[in-house]
Amino acid sequence: MFKVLVIDDDDAVRHALTAALEIYGYETATATNGIDGLAKAQQWLPDLILCDVNMPGMDGREVLQRARNDPELANRQFVLMTGNQEQNPLREGMNLGADDYLPKPFELSQLKTCVESRLRRAQTYRRLENGMLRRHAELFGSTLPHEFMTPLNGILGFAEILKEDLGRVPPEEARQMLSDIESCARRLHRTLLNYLLLARIESADANERPAPPSPLPADQTLSLVVGMAETVARRVGRLNDLQLAVDPIAVRAYDSDLRIIVEHLVENAFGYSAPGRPVKVSLARENTGPTLRISDQGRGMSTQQIAQIGVFTQFERQQFEQQGLGIGLALVQRLLARQPGKLTFESVPNKGTIAIVTLPPA
Repeated sequence: MFKVLVIDDDDAVRHALTAALEIYGYETATATNGIDGLAKAQQWLPDLILCDVNMPGMDGREVLQRARNDPELANRQFVLMTGNQEQNPLREGMNLGADDYLPKPFELSQLKTCVESRLRRAQTYRRLENGMLRRHAELFGSTLPHEFMTPLNGILGFAEILKEDLGRVPPEEARQMLSDIESCARRLHRTLLNYLLLARIESADANERPAPPSPLPADQTLSLVVGMAETVARRVGRLNDLQLAVDPIAVRAYDSDLRIIVEHLVENAFGYSAPGRPVKVSLARENTGPTLRISDQGRGMSTQQIAQIGVFTQFERQQFEQQGLGIGLALVQRLLARQPGKLTFESVPNKGTIAIVTLPPA
């Protein structure tokens, strides 16, 4: 049973409204002024609040403002009522965040229609909100805390050892601990940057889109791709597994975006293949345009897994230990859309994957 709170200083109006609402099947509560009404709302948590605008002391506008600033009441449906048409309460109420407005006097049929409409919307909002909360819980419940806490624990743990045993830890061991602290900090830093970049791209509207990219000269493209691939290979300790076949080709792309694209795809290739197995990075001019290929001889992906690539998606995480939020490929896709470019995959389970990036020519 939905709960409706009626706040009105007019006894006759208040009693008539509650009687009608109870006939319609709603549970009701009342208050004779704004102060008591707000207190009742905070205690009772109604699904909908019907509130008169003009009341002594705290009027309906202030009740609405305070309700919208209260976390428990902020999303409750709120309908303002007034008989003073000269104040334009509709515009004012909507500006303050009211969900609807009933001009007095109104027919009971208008009341019924208004309340039913507001409560249907409340149900819709609640379903959407619950769905989002469940989805976020699924996405962040284990992955996000793990990806933040693991490097943080490393930083804090090594720092504590160095602090407590300063002077007793051998220099070489201390240097290794400092190196581990730096590695953990960089991992955490990259995780946060990737998340914030993806969030910024997702929330950007058409007016925030950057200007079209300028051409990258062939030598700059060559240096960028080779340099980033080698940086990732060194980071994971697999420089000997890296194979390069990069032609100097001019492309049209944002250099910062291209760095991130290469970094994530090469990092994925190393992450999904065992040490000792080669990861090949090539750039060549193909029929479709300048094409970057990153191939590995790892466990591969199925057609269904490729179709499911998106934000916070990691495959078989329970079976294979992975780092990261699973946003890498989604971020690559969003960045390529700005160039514009295209990302496709060729993959065979247990044999390997080729990530294929087609870039616009200069």
